[in-house]
Amino acid sequence: MHDYLDRRLPARRVRRFESHMDGCPRCIRAFIDARQTAWTRKAAARVRVRSG
Repeated sequence: MHDYLDRRLPARRVRRFESHMDGCPRCIRAFIDARQTAWTRKAAARVRVRSG
């Protein structure tokens, strides 16, 4: 999931991942949570750099 978010998956694995996500509500929820966490961490890092 993290490699997908970071755009580090080969095209074949991206297609498999997206195909699976289309039909798996539990994975969709986990993906949304992981994405939110990644965004929050990136935002916090930017704040620390500015205030640092």
